[in-house]
Amino acid sequence: MRITVRDKSSTVEHTFEVAGGVPVMSLLEELAASLGAVIGPDEVIKPILERTSEALQLGRSLEESGVRDGDVLLLARHSTGGGPREDRVREFEASLAILGQASCGRVAGRKTAPGRYLLTVNGIKGLRKRDGRIQEVDYHRIQITLTQGYPFEKPKVDLGPDMFHPNCWASGALCYKYRPQWSGTEMIHALLEFVSARTFELEKHPANTEATDWYRAHPAEVSRLANTPWPFRVPVVSSALSLARPVA
Repeated sequence: MRITVRDKSSTVEHTFEVAGGVPVMSLLEELAASLGAVIGPDEVIKPILERTSEALQLGRSLEESGVRDGDVLLLARHSTGGGPREDRVREFEASLAILGQASCGRVAGRKTAPGRYLLTVNGIKGLRKRDGRIQEVDYHRIQITLTQGYPFEKPKVDLGPDMFHPNCWASGALCYKYRPQWSGTEMIHALLEFVSARTFELEKHPANTEATDWYRAHPAEVSRLANTPWPFRVPVVSSALSLARPVA
């Protein structure tokens, strides 16, 4: 469908072609950026359907929100004193439930404290160093903390002190690039790719020099591990960057 997005506080607008099934949240930051509307840490930009003057729910798709081809979305700024954290936390928790069902329980997540979650993964192979030996294991426990600055501040991720990965510190803390527009499933999918050696960075200040040297010395082993099929499919909501196309 074709939609026009307009900054409510200015006359700037752009027209996009986008699939109706795209979640509003996956598009919001890209659409705001296209208008030069930078979202601050203490505000949220809410999309409003001009035709009905109603704000769209971030967790729903455009079609579910009643958006039709040719509609206009107004982006309105609202001060929240902490950003749209509540909506994103709820979306993250919903993603945990969806992943649990899609993986038949092999990926299970539960809330252990406010903002803290334990993700257990069974069936994805990765490397861990235990008793001085590098071992290939298929069970992982991942601690995820959604900070007060989430989603503008990246979540803290702890893969455990025995995780053997170039970008994981000895404490278990993961050093990774984060994009605020990630959906919950996109974020979890990115973490699973780290665990299974599908994603790593060897050149730019690696956190674990021993793992970095091992990865460099054993490219065939790393490639075999990275290409080992997962026993389940992770339903990922794609980044908005691949979903919205500006109309010339």
